[in-house]
Amino acid sequence: MHNARSAASYLFSFGLLLTLLTACGAAPPPKHSFTLGYGQDDMFFIPSALQATAEQFFTPTPKSVARSAAAPPAAGGLVVDIGEDTLSPDSGTPYSAKKSRQIRLGAQVEQPLGGALSLHAGASLFYGKSRYVLPEGAGILKDPTTIRFTSHGGELETGVIWNKRHSQRLSSRFGMGLGRSVARTRTQINSALLDVENRSSSSAGFIYTDVGLGLHSPSPKTDRALQMRTRLKYYPDRGLSLQSGVSAGF
Repeated sequence: MHNARSAASYLFSFGLLLTLLTACGAAPPPKHSFTLGYGQDDMFFIPSALQATAEQFFTPTPKSVARSAAAPPAAGGLVVDIGEDTLSPDSGTPYSAKKSRQIRLGAQVEQPLGGALSLHAGASLFYGKSRYVLPEGAGILKDPTTIRFTSHGGELETGVIWNKRHSQRLSSRFGMGLGRSVARTRTQINSALLDVENRSSSSAGFIYTDVGLGLHSPSPKTDRALQMRTRLKYYPDRGLSLQSGVSAGF
């Protein structure tokens, strides 16, 4: 079922890009732009990064054993209740997010379809840092525990945008589509008894919707804009990820 969803997603993306390229011949020329953004980190990589760290350093919990029976037990046989669900919304482990930041550099092309509608395709590179605190520890280890993530990677997306210019200085937009994220993540877990670090890779497809408000340059010779945007991503195998931030277009 998962493979079927992935194949359908890629076929849709490819078809949409073909439509975009085909439309370029008969429609107005496409618009190209670059953006530099700053906002919240995307949490799609957390489940796999935590699970990879748990399987390397800790004795697998019953849940992780069921999902990865081939995983070798960690040296020392330390049982720590940290895994892919530790930082999920329904986790039984108390935690709080202390830091979530991401810098993103992107390139986009938009093909006008008429009115305020456009087809959109984009690619971006990102670098993010996040920090979580478990005040009661995890499992039998009750010492306060800190989990840090440092990630870098890229993202491809394609979709449809409704972009309305309300005045020379103000615009609004609504977008929806699909894409894929890949990341390389360094995970650090520290407490009075723990000091472990692991590097892992992850990749996941997503469906997104976003809304934004643009503040444009007063000069008619340039279309530079400051965008304030909120994006909701749905990863079929990992859940929802909400990001808010600002980006400068040029």
